[in-house]
Amino acid sequence: MRSIWFKQRYVESILQRKKMDTLRARRVADRLEVGETIALQVGPRKPFATAVVTAIEAIDTLPPERREGILDCYGSEPKELVLISFEIQ
Repeated sequence: MRSIWFKQRYVESILQRKKMDTLRARRVADRLEVGETIALQVGPRKPFATAVVTAIEAIDTLPPERREGILDCYGSEPKELVLISFEIQ
């Protein structure tokens, strides 16, 4: 099973289903498929949850308000990033 690592500060939000997506490098997303079950981990620790990938989207296909939030974080539109959405199992 493939995994995605998160910082500890995001674990609670993910478990409460408040955070259901993540920005990742295109090379990470290229290894995943929609419908695939993945492990969610903090570093090399035991997974804190499993999830199903529900969408993998290029930044430029996102709604304007979502892209604005990304621009607020990154300062420019990072073409090499994609949004991976998931649902906790």
